[in-house]
Amino acid sequence: MIDQPPSILLDDVQRKVVFIGRTVFGRASMGDTKERLLRFSEESAETQQACGLTFEEYVEMGRHVWGQKPGEIFQEIGGVGVTLLSLADVHGLDAIQMINRESDRVWNNQDAIRIKAAKKPDAIFSTRPIR
Repeated sequence: MIDQPPSILLDDVQRKVVFIGRTVFGRASMGDTKERLLRFSEESAETQQACGLTFEEYVEMGRHVWGQKPGEIFQEIGGVGVTLLSLADVHGLDAIQMINRESDRVWNNQDAIRIKAAKKPDAIFSTRPIR
């Protein structure tokens, strides 16, 4: 019989990220579903680009995904988490360490991050970060 893997809690990491996001970008930005989705899409695409995926491969995957019936949010977010952790592992990275590192960078560079965000195309934001 195979033992079950242990359950993990990412509550502290999620609370930290949300706290920093609300402080730096404001509650409206962090609470806007479409904006969070577009920012997630942007970061996902940048990660794929950094890992060597070509634009053509990215577009082909998009065609495949949008050609299917939409999944359930809870399952898809779980799949994102599992896949992100596996991607980090295959690249020899600790995903939680990377999340902490990035959230600390945002916290320590709030003004610069707000300025950078303000220069992004309006299509990425449903609301605008506090200035």
